[in-house]
Amino acid sequence: MPDIDKEVEQMEHLSNFQKVLLKALLKCHELLFDGTLGKWTGDPINIKLKEGSKPYYRSAMKVPHIHEATFKKDLDRLVSIGVLTKKNTSEWGAPSFIVPKKDGTVRFVTDFRKLNSMIKRNPYPIPHIRDMLLKVSNFQFATSLDLVMGFYNITLSEDSKKICTITTPWGKYSYNRLPMGVCIAPDVFQEKMNTLFNELESVRCYIDDLLVITHGSYEKHLEELKKVFILLEKAGLKLKSATLSVWCSITEMYTKVNWTEEHETVFNEIKKIIAEETLLAYPDFSKKFIIHSDASDYQLGAAIMQEDDQGLLRPLAFYTRKLNSAQKNYTTTEKELLSIVETLNEFQNILLGYEIDVYTDHKNLTFATDENSSQRRKRWESLVQEFGINIIYIPGEDNTVARLPKSKQKDYEEMSKEERLQVLSPIMQQGRRVVYALTEVPMASEAPHKSREDYYHELCALMQVNDFYVTTQSADCFVSVDSDEIIFPLAPQIVEEEQKQLLQGSSKEALALKTALAKKDPNYEYKEVEKRQLLHFHGKIYVPSNLRKRVLTWYHHYLCHPGGDRLASTIKQIATWNGIVNQARNLCRKCKTCQRCKKRKNRYGHVAPKEPEDLLPWDTLCVDLVGPYSLKAKVRQLYGKIIEQEIKLLAMTFIDPATGWFEWAQVVDDKSSAAISQLLDSVWLSRYPRPKQVLYDNSSEFKKDFQPLLKDFAVKPKCTSIKNPQANSILEMIHQVTGNMLTSSDLMNQEFDIRDLWTPTLSSIAYAIRCSHHSTLGELVFGHDMLLDISYTHDYQATWQRKQRQIINDNIRKNSKRIDHDYQVGDKAYIIKDGNYRKLTGPHEGPYNII
Repeated sequence: MPDIDKEVEQMEHLSNFQKVLLKALLKCHELLFDGTLGKWTGDPINIKLKEGSKPYYRSAMKVPHIHEATFKKDLDRLVSIGVLTKKNTSEWGAPSFIVPKKDGTVRFVTDFRKLNSMIKRNPYPIPHIRDMLLKVSNFQFATSLDLVMGFYNITLSEDSKKICTITTPWGKYSYNRLPMGVCIAPDVFQEKMNTLFNELESVRCYIDDLLVITHGSYEKHLEELKKVFILLEKAGLKLKSATLSVWCSITEMYTKVNWTEEHETVFNEIKKIIAEETLLAYPDFSKKFIIHSDASDYQLGAAIMQEDDQGLLRPLAFYTRKLNSAQKNYTTTEKELLSIVETLNEFQNILLGYEIDVYTDHKNLTFATDENSSQRRKRWESLVQEFGINIIYIPGEDNTVARLPKSKQKDYEEMSKEERLQVLSPIMQQGRRVVYALTEVPMASEAPHKSREDYYHELCALMQVNDFYVTTQSADCFVSVDSDEIIFPLAPQIVEEEQKQLLQGSSKEALALKTALAKKDPNYEYKEVEKRQLLHFHGKIYVPSNLRKRVLTWYHHYLCHPGGDRLASTIKQIATWNGIVNQARNLCRKCKTCQRCKKRKNRYGHVAPKEPEDLLPWDTLCVDLVGPYSLKAKVRQLYGKIIEQEIKLLAMTFIDPATGWFEWAQVVDDKSSAAISQLLDSVWLSRYPRPKQVLYDNSSEFKKDFQPLLKDFAVKPKCTSIKNPQANSILEMIHQVTGNMLTSSDLMNQEFDIRDLWTPTLSSIAYAIRCSHHSTLGELVFGHDMLLDISYTHDYQATWQRKQRQIINDNIRKNSKRIDHDYQVGDKAYIIKDGNYRKLTGPHEGPYNII
């Protein structure tokens, strides 16, 4: 049995008389707190299954050796209190395990997921904790209670016990009580609790947690507690004594406070917490609600507030969320109205039916919609009218919810040197760099009971600003500076402070500077920059070593990630230091954004040499389209007159990669699949040996009618991948050669025949390519020189070996410029995006860890 006297004496917030009354009540119901498991009176629960459900069994889970003893001990405990019974005859079986708790105990868990999918569930509404707390207002006393092993108080029917069988390393056990993890457990328990306390308006139930709230005297609160205890005893339930908490409203005062140093320390800690956190109040339904709303291009925000007894606004709730991609395109009026609509919908349970004032800095919302208003706005305003709100306009600077309030201010530049030191000294003494983000600083006269130093020190803490500085640019409020990149690192205030700290030190850099200044080195001199004396080197601001990384990072970020040389050149226009170029290159080389978004040649690791394809004459055919080329040329018409007009050339190219035999033909007006197929048949298939495969790209003209033609000739189609268009590289090289030949043929001064514009030119270029020395195409095909009566026999093996040697030499040349690096586990790597990607997203993904 628990020690009730000891438990109550620990409630120091109660008076001695209140403790006596509470002890008397608890001793009358002492059996409620004996710590044993209760048994809910009434019929047992029967779990119904869906039609066609079959028994499910799964082997026991493996238990870590460190948890075996604890698991077995908890299993035996559940058997001893009647929750489980050992039973090996059931066809069902769900695996169980334990989860350690923070208090050193464990939670027994069963995997009922498969069983839950078969259970026929009758859902019961579970209350929202937030809604329950928002409805709690103006209470004087409250008591929280927790049932002993809530679900285990409900018994199961015999059939339900069979299906709630678990498997463990020590055999099978069946639940006698309603287990945790079964999908109907919260529904059943919440329904029974609501039925039990349905007549008590002072009780709030959430599963097995109870909250008893009263608005009258302490004696009335104990009467309500007594009613709760009686109902719990009739139901056969038990309470945890360790979770019994009786507390009173913090607005009441009952005893004289003996203020000690301990209280002072705690009170100061509370003030610090209040400065960092927002303390929410409970709603008072006798007062009107005040909503401040605002919206930006990316975010919605609102705060629900009420005035307290002193007339001060106290926040009740906040609402904020990001806009989705569609909502970002809304007009400003629609965004501002959406913020109000969603806030009203989110907190409908406390706002509907009460007086509401909505403050907004968007004046258009105060006017009624007209015929030109969007349907969206008309629909939303009809929803808003249900709440009967009163929309009030306030200027943006007075909207204190969306923006930090402005204080009376004094220009920092107008302060004397002594005043500045007084302001900054408490922060400097803590070893923090003094930087500001305002042109104006709030006046210390706002807090006449404090010194100027204490005022500014507390101001920093309240605004959560560790480092801040004053600039000559306007700003509206303090901004947190968690990242050095946000502040311009070459601001004269910062450089001056860093230079002074450097010269006060004893590092090598400091000694070198002191020596140079002592010898009056002409390369070092002080110059005035914005009324501050800064050390210059070769006429440029000298940047101390501990500021250099920030300078490089800031410039690299705000100049949109330039290369190392351009970054260094930009900084060197006003500042300098030794090694700036190498440091800039290093920074850019390691920049994740640059690595992800910029195209760079991969130089890590050696490339393995490729073997040349073992091609046979007439085995493979490569086809492609080239052009269109266009030019203004002299064209002879049918009636003999020569006129200058625009002509175009689109041609289909053919090549046998083994022999290099080349053909091309003009594509006249129609480049459909049918026309291209006819060209293939007439130019190549009807003249030369049938190839075994045809290599082509992924263009549409090589699909519809082209594929059946290849099938009819028993030719294997081979389409190059979009990701590797270089697979048909031999034709790409031929296209480059033919393009150069066309350009050098002085076509603009030649005369073209309207009946056949391009055939003579194409034939001449094809003949020139076949006679070229590097390809020896005619010799390969006909075994004879193309110009002289000289026979020729080609050695294909020698050609293959020559190509292999060329590939090896090219591979050695490429690898000589690459970094010998083997990726190891734990390294980071970027992945090159395949195929087409959005250019603005960058060509790489990552970095990813190698595992």
